[in-house]
Formats: sequence, C-alpha cells, structure tokens
Amino acid sequence: MAFYVILRTFFVDITVIQNSIHPTVKEGERVLILKHSPIRWLRRNQVIILQPESWMSRKHHNPSRKDFLQLKRLVGLPGDRILIDFNKVEKEAKEIFSQNIEIDSKGKTFFVVPPGHVFVKGDNPAESYDSFSYGPIPFSRLHGIAIIKLPSRHTSHSQPMN
Repeated sequence: MAFYVILRTFFVDITVIQNSIHPTVKEGERVLILKHSPIRWLRRNQVIILQPESWMSRKHHNPSRKDFLQLKRLVGLPGDRILIDFNKVEKEAKEIFSQNIEIDSKGKTFFVVPPGHVFVKGDNPAESYDSFSYGPIPFSRLHGIAIIKLPSRHTSHSQPMN
C-alpha cells in the first residue's frame, strides 16, 4: 500500500489524445509522467507535459476543458536563442516575441527565452500548436517530464522517450 501511495505521488500514466508529438507518441498511446519534477532536471529535447494558458486552450481545443494538458518537446531553456520567422507567428504571440528579440549579422531574428520560461515545440508541425504559436511557457505551467512510453493493453514492452 505504501509503495502505491509513493508511486501515485510522483508518477502518473496518461493516454495521449492528440497528435502534436507524433511520431514520438501517437494518439491513444500511454506515457508515464514524472510529476512536478524540479526545474533543474529539465533538458533540451525532453518531452514534457504542460498546461497552456486558458486563451491557448480556448483557441485550439475544447474551451470547457480547463484541465487540458499537452505533451511537447522542450527546445529552449531560459537564455536560449530560438530562430523565429515572424511570418509564421500567430498574432497573439507577436507582441510576446517582439519583447525579447535579437537580430544577428546575417539578419536572422532570434527570440531569447526569458527567465522562468521554456520554449516548446511539437514533433508534428502540421498538428502542433506550440510556443511558435503562443510564445514561451512559464515554469508554473509545467506539470512533469515524460519518462517512458508504456505498453498498450495489447503489448508487453515499454519504450524510452528520447
């Protein structure tokens, strides 16, 4: 019983209901999440789970789902420079991006991830609504790190996430 309580305190398994991180994780697959992991454990290219701001969820998902969580790939930590094409940035995010930009000697525009935030991206650009659409995500919106793909109800082996 104590093992179960500890397990449920630190881990949760989820079933994916989106394809934004496809082909890494497909809709219907299960993932084990390390809940509320320390910020210092975050690494680029990890798959993380986050809760977008309410306006982000309303625009691209069911507005009645206030608890909607997303799996995304972490591509930028505080201070990282992310190449930005302003022609592809949604209007809600343009003001956010314009506050922290750098232009290099070749004229390329970079967004600098601000302190206390991460920059996320889906593996499936056609179906991903991510930081390129809504800007950086505050640490307070992060809910955990994806650890491993769990076997489906029909298979018997797990797969690492990265």
